[in-house]
Amino acid sequence: MNRKWIIGIIILLTLALSATALAATLSGDLELDTALSELNATAHLDFDSFQTDISLSYNLKESQVEYFATQIKMEPADIVMACELSVITKMPVDQVVEVYKVNRTKGWGAIAGTLGIKPGSAEFKALKGKINGYKDKIKIKKSGKGKGQKG
Repeated sequence: MNRKWIIGIIILLTLALSATALAATLSGDLELDTALSELNATAHLDFDSFQTDISLSYNLKESQVEYFATQIKMEPADIVMACELSVITKMPVDQVVEVYKVNRTKGWGAIAGTLGIKPGSAEFKALKGKINGYKDKIKIKKSGKGKGQKG
């Protein structure tokens, strides 16, 4: 094999893996997908702070958040979605994560549907609002421009 073939194969594998990871985050709703992507980008800047915040916001152990990220390979936005769906459905987050593991390639719209939340429903709109609110909250924390600060 020549060098160009090897480089081409590596690029194709990288794109395939990226597409698989992205599919799990996609919901089928452009506004929600944008918020999830922004949430991922911000949370990756300081994952330790994100982990602490998720732990406090959803009453989870930090080790559980770390387990979701490292062992199940969930992106930060996936972790927030699982936590929010847990709240909305009143299911334990571990149970929501099990549904995620089975359906991760279908995206969050399908996962929410599996859990009884239909796209366009009041619950789905509430979910979008929560994700946008959480995304904005961590963006403010990361920029250091919280309440009462200039800038």
